[in-house]
Amino acid sequence: MSAGPYRVVVVDDVPEIREIVMLMLDTGGAFRVVGSAGSGAAAVRSAERHRPDLVLLDSDMPGMSGAEAIPAIRQLVPGAAVVLLCASVPGGGLALESDVDRLADARIEKGVTGPQLTERLLEVMASKRPPGSAGPEADPPEVDRAAVGQEEAARRQLAALVESSDDAIMSTTLDGTIVSWNGGAEALYGYPASEVIGRHVSLLVPPERPDEMPRILSRIARGQRVQHYDTVRLA
Repeated sequence: MSAGPYRVVVVDDVPEIREIVMLMLDTGGAFRVVGSAGSGAAAVRSAERHRPDLVLLDSDMPGMSGAEAIPAIRQLVPGAAVVLLCASVPGGGLALESDVDRLADARIEKGVTGPQLTERLLEVMASKRPPGSAGPEADPPEVDRAAVGQEEAARRQLAALVESSDDAIMSTTLDGTIVSWNGGAEALYGYPASEVIGRHVSLLVPPERPDEMPRILSRIARGQRVQHYDTVRLA
């Protein structure tokens, strides 16, 4: 039985939400993301390979949903906890459980903050087992070093393009905390990255539109797209 943080596989068909959830979990230290997937079928394969302590599943995905993947995950990794991330219904709260949903250890509403997500997951894990007890990861496949090098070069190129763009490009967590900020954003809004990273994105919203950002973040948390906005700096 290994010591250390709980090993997690994160599953969501929306890449942006998947990345935000992974960032939330990696930040706290109690969890370590060992795999990710964008569909229910891929979640099953990732769980089989990584033998995680926890599988965090989007409940509603095209094809095999997160809930529908639970029986296969239970069979492959009997000791793993399985938690569904669910969209909230109008007025707040979660939709009623389906019969398949009840196979999960817990359901958590999308849009919770990082600390709230960590606290809720730790409550689930406390009733399961110590970190690492779901079993060792399967032997990793042989690494194609040339492909890895190409992927790394592509990531560096993309990062350079984002940083050099005249367009304002930023990213936030689901609770609205700014985690990245490029030169275009600094030129448009007047804030250097050192002043905004870690602060809430609402600082960019005009005072007369206080409800706009919570509405946008809520749509993103539900996996819905948000129409583009044209931003003009007036001063």
